[in-house]
Amino acid sequence: MERAPVSPSPSAPKSEFCRKEKGREDSLNRKRQRNRREEGGEGEGNGKRLKGKGKEEARPGQGPVKVFRFQKPSAEEFRSVISLKQPATLTNQIDDWKALTKWQDDGLINVISPKSLETVVTVQRSYPGGVFRGDYEGRSSSEMSLKQFLSQGINSSPNTPESLALYLAQCPMYCRNPTSLADRAKLPSLMRDISVPDIISSYQLNNVNLWVSRGQTVSSLHYDEHDNLLCVIQGIKTVTLIPPSETTKLSPRPVWSESANHSGVKELCPECAKIEVTIERGEVLYIPEGWWHTVLSRNRSPESPIIAVNLWFRTPLCPPHMETYYIRQLLVNRISAHKDHLIRETLALGSSLKNHGIRHIDRSNSSEILLKVSKEVSDARERIGFLVDVPSGELTGIIRHLISSRPKEWAKSFKSWDIMSTHVLMQKLESAELLTETGKEEKIGEFYTDFFGTLEDGEAEDWGGGVAPARVQERVSSYSKHCALDFMRRALGFQI
Repeated sequence: MERAPVSPSPSAPKSEFCRKEKGREDSLNRKRQRNRREEGGEGEGNGKRLKGKGKEEARPGQGPVKVFRFQKPSAEEFRSVISLKQPATLTNQIDDWKALTKWQDDGLINVISPKSLETVVTVQRSYPGGVFRGDYEGRSSSEMSLKQFLSQGINSSPNTPESLALYLAQCPMYCRNPTSLADRAKLPSLMRDISVPDIISSYQLNNVNLWVSRGQTVSSLHYDEHDNLLCVIQGIKTVTLIPPSETTKLSPRPVWSESANHSGVKELCPECAKIEVTIERGEVLYIPEGWWHTVLSRNRSPESPIIAVNLWFRTPLCPPHMETYYIRQLLVNRISAHKDHLIRETLALGSSLKNHGIRHIDRSNSSEILLKVSKEVSDARERIGFLVDVPSGELTGIIRHLISSRPKEWAKSFKSWDIMSTHVLMQKLESAELLTETGKEEKIGEFYTDFFGTLEDGEAEDWGGGVAPARVQERVSSYSKHCALDFMRRALGFQI
């Protein structure tokens, strides 16, 4: 990182200061040239020349985008690639995986235990060849058992409602630190058919995910916040890779949004530097964190599923072409923390529950208290204080009781809530999901069906017709945006 120029001290001769600044500038220029050579050419890592051959594609006004190619690289060679944050294809890296033979064709359904086949998974839905988006607005998904998904696949009649393509995307086999129910490892038994490659054994493994589809699928343009090994078990994947330095050309979604790592572009501009890489069965693609990518998946025959496993792992920082990504990621992290900071700041002003004669909260009075503070539209501190104090596991039961006993009163009160209160409630409900016993996940779906159904049955017409989830999401997103603008105003001096 470059330091700001140092002003000359009053006692220093001006010519001496200029000479020092000129020498420092020359040194920085040499460093920039070296970095550009490393980004565009074979580069050097850890003091040694990389032996892997590279494929590159030049674009107007851009240096070439480099993809290294290795046949079973050593750990030292791979560390050099990681230090440069450049993508690489790897062969002979997962040859010992049992999954390469056991999962072929429809073998997956045979290696998964009957109990695990009943696991409920979230499946993305689209017409064949459609785009499975990760953003909130474009997401279309449903829940079904793993057995149902593996058996159903894709129907043959094109362009009809029945011909929806099904895509099991990012189904967790391993998660180091789950932060929501969706992160929980649903198929840990499949880990016995793979092994963590030696080249990343010294790094922290965060997630291992399973991806299964039939027919052609295309992912939306996005980046990941972890380094990634994409391993193809069956089928073909063509990955378009774009370096983080091109971010300003990709209309990234706001850093405060639910999908800050996704792009809003429909088509890439011609000036955007990019490269396509195709990998097949037994091949691996290293995608550095922060690199934009979209994945086209296809199979050789309609009967065969496309199967892949990816491993997300954590590595050190930070070459120059990664800076745009790290700026965005740091903002995402700080804005997330600022959400909690504003809540604590609000509560520090003083919760007035005691002013209402409420000395303690227990099961006998919790529902009445929540209704009472829900009606305090002028001051949200009572409501937020209550939500923060009540354990996540109990809050779901309190709301269930209100939905069943006083649905209209609860719906009317909730619709008057401010955006911070809505954020806190949804955050607490998500925390409660993690307390759900394995095998009882379907009760979560039932709860949200009742929760949103009660809101849609109210008197406000703009909450009806199935839009209640979107209305709640708008409030949560509004709070995220408010926190982002407040943080940038306070920390960065933006007058927005």
